[in-house]
Amino acid sequence: MIRGGSVSFSDSFDDSVYLTAFRMSAETNNEAWDAGFRCARPEKSGVMPIATAEFTPDKPAPTDPPAPTSTPSQGTIDPNATPIPAGTSNSIWIPIAETFGDVIMDYIPAGCFYMGTDNPSDPDFRNESPRLRVCLTTPYWFDQYEVTNGQYKRLTGKLLSIIADVGLPVTPISWNDADAFCKLRGGQLPTEAQWEYAARGTQNFIFPWGDNFDAASEDPPFFTIYHGGANPKNLSWIGAFDLSENVMEWVSDWYAPDAYQQSAINDPRGPISGEYRVLRGGSYRGYAEVSRHGAYRNFNRPDVPASEAGIRCIRPIQSTTTTAVTASPSILTLTPTSATPTAAPSTPIPTLIPAGTSNTIWTPITSTFKGIEMQRVPAGCFIMGDVRENPYSIPKHEVCITKPFWIDQTEVTNDTLPRVGKRDTRIQEKQLPLSGITWDEARAFCIMRGGNLPTEAQWEYAAQGPESLNYPWGNEDDPDKEVVSLDVSYLDTSSRPAPVGSKPAGASWVGAMDMSGNVAEWAMDWYSETYDTNSPKNDPPGPEHGTERVVLGGGYRYIFPVMLYSLFEQRLNIPPTFRVDLIGFRCILPDSAKPDTLPLASPTPGK
Repeated sequence: MIRGGSVSFSDSFDDSVYLTAFRMSAETNNEAWDAGFRCARPEKSGVMPIATAEFTPDKPAPTDPPAPTSTPSQGTIDPNATPIPAGTSNSIWIPIAETFGDVIMDYIPAGCFYMGTDNPSDPDFRNESPRLRVCLTTPYWFDQYEVTNGQYKRLTGKLLSIIADVGLPVTPISWNDADAFCKLRGGQLPTEAQWEYAARGTQNFIFPWGDNFDAASEDPPFFTIYHGGANPKNLSWIGAFDLSENVMEWVSDWYAPDAYQQSAINDPRGPISGEYRVLRGGSYRGYAEVSRHGAYRNFNRPDVPASEAGIRCIRPIQSTTTTAVTASPSILTLTPTSATPTAAPSTPIPTLIPAGTSNTIWTPITSTFKGIEMQRVPAGCFIMGDVRENPYSIPKHEVCITKPFWIDQTEVTNDTLPRVGKRDTRIQEKQLPLSGITWDEARAFCIMRGGNLPTEAQWEYAAQGPESLNYPWGNEDDPDKEVVSLDVSYLDTSSRPAPVGSKPAGASWVGAMDMSGNVAEWAMDWYSETYDTNSPKNDPPGPEHGTERVVLGGGYRYIFPVMLYSLFEQRLNIPPTFRVDLIGFRCILPDSAKPDTLPLASPTPGK
């Protein structure tokens, strides 16, 4: 016996199927796709259920917004974290990347968002209605770039494209071949919901980069297929490139124009059958703005290679190979999963170093990541803002950085990232800091390395330490420890930066060099004069919106009179599209990043 109506009855029966008395019969061995079930048990049963096998139900959809017990935040891999509520700013998340073989993948935390659009009267959006709240209850890894010809050939031995460039995305390709490739890699194609969540985030951006269609975000000309990441502005909240252009991407779902009307709330997988498979994202041949937005859907037969279709794969979070971090009430120890460190700080370090603690409690630790030396920054608190009450800085207030991280030992150099930006040809020697780079380009490079730009709080903590010093090296100015020249004007174009690390005695408490000068540095934060009066004490991410980004530190020649302070506390507000030869950057990585070598304790530079 079967009770209740189903979604398949509307075209075959009259309204009687909706009556509570409706009943029908079916053979017990018939696996009807539209038949389900529910259970009952006695109210006061003292008997254990007959079935004793362990059963784990699906996670329920969280309320919107929920009261999370642990919320994913900057640089945190936590498979058990409560999903991020729909409507939360995308800026809560700092991208995490990991390399699997020759593939860089981005970690996507569990979260909720509003999938699709609510404009059914517009034929361009009819496929994407109604707008519905969806939750992805399990985190996953997501390819940072579309699969290239070279990656496809290395795994399958085939070259599908008529263009042999191994760096271009593989196209044309059928859904069948795309699905087989991802499975061969140990993963699968993303569902529609997983793909759209990666593109739009919990903030429900219309486009991967925001809500406004900006032609500047489409730098490569139309009808031009290009190498992944060539347009650093086309970057989503989790660090994935090219989700709105280059090639469309196959997803696992069967296509149905009304799929959203029947969709599950938690982890929807689409219709169970169909004639076509879904394609997501814009392509190099798409002129219309509509084809660029994150909710755009297209479709094609699964056995037919679509001329603008490519691949992006996902894999389960259990496949991660990151470095483990363990903490106890008294000691914080970094332990690579495959080895034991050969050296560690000799003094026990508190899990959260209190503000006011002497910086000498910490012995700098250096490690190399993809050939770049970085310094470990322990968790701790400090007094953020200008301790000398510099009117151009922010008011003093206590801030805690609750998670350790790695920061570049020096500013990124010309030999680390060549041929980027329209730079002054006089300052392109290899060991000089890279400058004349936009905020978008700087952040894209950091994300490609598996990290990000530091927040303003992270940068200042790495420079000041819990002792909240005036300068990276102490409380007194010392010309022998700073690179910046107070005698050189911004108008003096004959001046030049120094090679990075040229003043090792001026290193900060964690071993980071040139934080008081050489070139000023981009930070992650939007600029605001009022944010810090009400900012959170723990891990402040900066304002959610703005028109200018924060720039920190002094430059090798001062821009305004304020630069005479040459303090790491100096902050400027610069539009993110500007190229200034006095501005460079350095990157951070999460503490879980996997180093090339074991981290080693080293003497404090300059001591």
